[in-house]
Amino acid sequence: MSRAARLGAFIVGTLAVLAIGIFIIGSKKYLFTSTYELKTGFKNVAGLAKGADILVGGVHSGTVKDIQLPHQSTDQVTVLLEMDRSTHEIIR
Repeated sequence: MSRAARLGAFIVGTLAVLAIGIFIIGSKKYLFTSTYELKTGFKNVAGLAKGADILVGGVHSGTVKDIQLPHQSTDQVTVLLEMDRSTHEIIR
């Protein structure tokens, strides 16, 4: 294999690894921050979607991780939130 072909294969491989790394890191919004999960119930979640931003005092502080529908119509909808650790003292 020629030197130019090896160099080309190395560059293509490096770019592929870089692209995969960007996609993996991009899906983790809070990769480098400390978070905690908060489970809460609501009677009405109209317009709420998985992955929606959560604002605390107008500042982005988390995302909706999951929405679980109740087993009975009288129960509340369970919402699992992934919150920034800095809001732990504010939200109880």
